[in-house]
Parts: sequence; structure tokens; C-alpha cells
Amino acid sequence: ADGTPEQLLCRDARHNAVVVKLAADQAGDIVAGLTALDQVAGVDALGDPVNGTAAFRARPKAGASIVLPVGDLLRSRNVTPEEMYVERGHMDEVFRKITQGDPQGGADA
Repeated sequence: ADGTPEQLLCRDARHNAVVVKLAADQAGDIVAGLTALDQVAGVDALGDPVNGTAAFRARPKAGASIVLPVGDLLRSRNVTPEEMYVERGHMDEVFRKITQGDPQGGADA
């Protein structure tokens, strides 16, 4: 696999994903809104709500930066997250896909 470290990190589906933690009673509305965004490939719950807080990951389509649309959605719904951050790809996941092949897209080598 050729490319810079940043290019390789872009191969991980979690690269540029946005993790949001917020009040569990607001999660359903926000997840529905995120799922409707053109730039979002999907939204994954990160476990069950704990102490009234839900966490989830919005995955971008084609590694696009989605932090601004996610932030805009939260502001438009007057929701202040407890935590929000952008994930970088994980090199170990990229190497696993390269060496073992990606079951969803074949080997990258």
C-alpha cells in the first residue's frame, strides 16, 4: 500500500467520524437528523445510555469532514452536547484491511 500516513488513515471508515455524547432524551431526534444528512454514511450507538447520557458515532461518506454539518444540526435543534470530537483513522485497522483484505471491499493491496 502506497501513500502518506494521512492517505492511509483515510481508508479507515472511522476517519473523520464525529463522536457525540448528549442527554439520552435528545439522542433519538439528533440521530434521526444526522442520518438524514447527505454527508453521513451512518450513525452507530456506542453502547447503552449511562447515567442519562447517550453516545454515538456519525460516520462520514468517503472520509469527508462532517464536523460542521453535525455542529450545525446540534445548534439548529438547540442541543449542547456534553462532548463532541472528530476521530482520526486507526492505522492498525488500515493495516489489518491491507494484509487480511476488507470483507466489504476486497483487499486494498
